[in-house]
Amino acid sequence: MMFAVCEWTLAAAFEAGAASLSAKVLFSKLEYVGSGSVALLLLVFALRHAGAAAWLTARRLALLTTIPIVTLGIVLANDWHHLVWKGFSEGAPGSHQIIYHHGPLFFAIVAALYVLILPASVVLARTAIRETRAHRRQALAILAASVAPWVGTMLYLLNIETLTGFNVIPMSFAVTGVILSLSIAGLRHFDVVPIARSTLVENMSDAVLVLDADGAIVDANRSASLLLSPPGRLINQPAAEAFSQWPEILDHCRSAEPCHGEALLSEHPLRYVDVRIAPLRHRDGHLYGRLLVLRDITPRYSAERELQRVNEQLQEQLDEIERLHVKLRDQAIRDALTRLFNRRYLEETLPREIARSAREETPLAFLLLDVDRFKSLNDTEGHQAGDAVLQSLGKLLGEETRKGDIACRYGGDEFAVVLPNTSGEAAVQRAEEIRQRFASKTDAGGGTSLSVGVASFPRDGDTDVEILRAADRALYDAKASGRDCVRKA
Repeated sequence: MMFAVCEWTLAAAFEAGAASLSAKVLFSKLEYVGSGSVALLLLVFALRHAGAAAWLTARRLALLTTIPIVTLGIVLANDWHHLVWKGFSEGAPGSHQIIYHHGPLFFAIVAALYVLILPASVVLARTAIRETRAHRRQALAILAASVAPWVGTMLYLLNIETLTGFNVIPMSFAVTGVILSLSIAGLRHFDVVPIARSTLVENMSDAVLVLDADGAIVDANRSASLLLSPPGRLINQPAAEAFSQWPEILDHCRSAEPCHGEALLSEHPLRYVDVRIAPLRHRDGHLYGRLLVLRDITPRYSAERELQRVNEQLQEQLDEIERLHVKLRDQAIRDALTRLFNRRYLEETLPREIARSAREETPLAFLLLDVDRFKSLNDTEGHQAGDAVLQSLGKLLGEETRKGDIACRYGGDEFAVVLPNTSGEAAVQRAEEIRQRFASKTDAGGGTSLSVGVASFPRDGDTDVEILRAADRALYDAKASGRDCVRKA
């Protein structure tokens, strides 16, 4: 296009400097080689620059090329039809200028050329309008380049007196070319052309926004509008307003350092995003904006929430299993009637307590208790009365035992108490206190009492079997001595 502008301008310069009429007319005809080419090439440039090159198929390009070719043919044949220039007259005295008197085909040729120039100017203007504040200088350059040919054409057609005989149209296209060249070379225009933006940023599934140093949104792709859907346009909207519903995103936008987080946009419908913000800085480190990228991670977030829900359900089930385990364990080692430990627990615990006493060289005592005349009570008062007596004794043993003592229902009306760190004499005293308290309880009923046998480690044995046997012999002696007494092995 710039080569065509040069040819057009050069031909116009030769026309202005020529002295004879025939030379001026010849160079005027040669101007149409450049003017027609400029119009066509400007359209090609505009379409490719705007990313619409696909519209310019080979067939359409061939049809458009016929316009400058036919135009040049009509101009070259003017000597036969005189419809482009009807005649010529001299210009200002002392100058080489001539005045061209245009015929109807001249205006038809101008209209045909502007069939090419008009869409080119519209495409360039629309491209400039779409540019964001971040590319403002490039946008202004495009606007100025698209306006210049129209200004030159209007000045020529209005036949302003100071410009009479001087064709400013090629100069206006030269201005267009110079502006575009400066924009491309000086302003690095093709670093930010809409082709790259449309194919990369605009079609990204992630929402991409650019904030200026004041926190205003200067650029946003289509995904950002679809994802955020705020009232009004995103462009030029302050971030404080655009993200007012999402303070966690707004907090990130105020950061001068790269940051990463997640934010819930809405519950209905569920919309969760990954937020990444990077500061944009000049080479000197000055902050001039921020790049904000929002990625929709709703499917991942939904999966994580579902996984969390399943984990919570599993944890609840595990807790329930643990509660059931504890309950079963409790049922396995406790007597249901008295809530004391049962014989099974005693058989597990007594050997362990004896081993610990042997290891620590401390005494251990064992009480074996039996309710006197319990069978008679059941026979006369009934099993409910007997159960009441057993429960009463169980409660008493729970109150009389220390934290480290172990009270058990050994079986039927027999109970056992393991007393760690207790000597035989101290155990006899403890047994006597229990017997007296049981005898004094008003709910004992039926004339029941306690007989107690006492054995100790290591005096009466080294194993649980020996200790049990010794305590059982002492209990038998207590029964034989008239019941309601304590006997030591």
